[in-house]
Amino acid sequence: MNSLIIIGATLITLALILYSKAMFSILKGKLLSKKDLFILSIGFMSEIIAVTCMGAVSTKSIFSPHSLLGYIGAILMLAVITWGWKTSGTEEKWAIPIKQLNFFRFVYLFWVISYITGIYSATLR
Repeated sequence: MNSLIIIGATLITLALILYSKAMFSILKGKLLSKKDLFILSIGFMSEIIAVTCMGAVSTKSIFSPHSLLGYIGAILMLAVITWGWKTSGTEEKWAIPIKQLNFFRFVYLFWVISYITGIYSATLR
């Protein structure tokens, strides 16, 4: 197996772990913290590197169903992270409105579905 695939799979799984840790903390406490935003940001960087590694050796179209889900999931996660950093103030933790919590929940679930479709499409090879 190509080493870029292994690196990509490891980094995308790391992104899943980091996103999960941060999102569970946010959704459970109904608070957003700079620590959680930092964890989400590291997860996003891990995701971008992973997608770059896997895309470099993939023979599938960049317009496959999984690829499109993945791109949308990454864009949505970037929106969550950007919104979080824009609303961060001097406080370490701050309450976020229920609509934003629901959006965070939707983005996280969407991203996990994209992750699962990636595993499924990898097993079809």
